[in-house]
Order: sequence, then C-alpha cells, then structure tokens
Amino acid sequence: MLCARCKQRKPANATRQLCARCFTTVIEKAIIREYKQLGVHRRQIVLKKANSAEYHVLRHVLAKTFPYAKIKVGKQGMSALSLEDYAAAFINSFFFNKPSRLAESPLKSVMYSECCQYARIKGLKFPLEKQDEIREFLAAIEKRRKGSCFALLASIKASRKR
Repeated sequence: MLCARCKQRKPANATRQLCARCFTTVIEKAIIREYKQLGVHRRQIVLKKANSAEYHVLRHVLAKTFPYAKIKVGKQGMSALSLEDYAAAFINSFFFNKPSRLAESPLKSVMYSECCQYARIKGLKFPLEKQDEIREFLAAIEKRRKGSCFALLASIKASRKR
C-alpha cells in the first residue's frame, strides 16, 4: 500500500494513509489554515504555557511558518487545544454545565494522536498525557467510525454561529 497523496512511499499514518512527509505537510497546512482564520497578529504570537504535545507542535509549526515573528509564552494567550480537547470542552459546557475553557485554537482540526505522531516524526520531546473520560470516549468513537470527530467539530462550529 502506498501513500494516498504522493503514491510513492509507504504510509506512516494509519488514519489518513499518508507517508511521513505528506502527513507533516497536511498537519502543518491544517494548523496554518485555522490560524489564519483566527485573524491573529503575526508579528508577535503569545501562547499559553503548557507542557503537552499540542503546545510543542503548535510552537514548532508557527516558528517554522513565521520565522520573523516573536513567539512569547504567557498566561494570557492562544491555547493549544486539539480536536478532542475542543470537543470535550464543548460537551462539558453543553451537557454538564461546567465552565467552558473553549478558546479558539489553531489545532482544533488536528486530533491528539496526530499531534503526537507529528511530534515524533519531527523529533519534538513532549510528555504523554493521561486522557480523561471524554477524550477516551471520542477516541473510541473515532476508532469505530473514521471521521466522526471531524463531523462533531463541524456540528460545534455550526452551533456556535447561531
């Protein structure tokens, strides 16, 4: 079996059937597309400090894409929430009336497992996180039905527009 995009190399990613080069390109383009939709200033980027795979991937991609920008770390800044984090925050606020930490994130179209795989391919060091119940539930749904997390993201975007 060959990469679904370039049709040359063996796939490194099981969910998207892409080789390592195509996989990193697709993830980087998805992050930059979401980042540009946020309309954030590009000369100075402020990220919330977190020691997670998502944070390290976001910092790496932004530094690579905007080499002239100053990337600062602070308490107030852009969150590095993956698709599962974004969906879990929405579910917690909608069903359980928990305060939402639902912030716009350039990583909301990238799954946590894809962030981890991207970090491994690029050689970024990150600690493994303990998954909470909702993230485990979303991972189980995604395993059974491919694309279900992306469908949930589309539903969340549609409900937030109203």
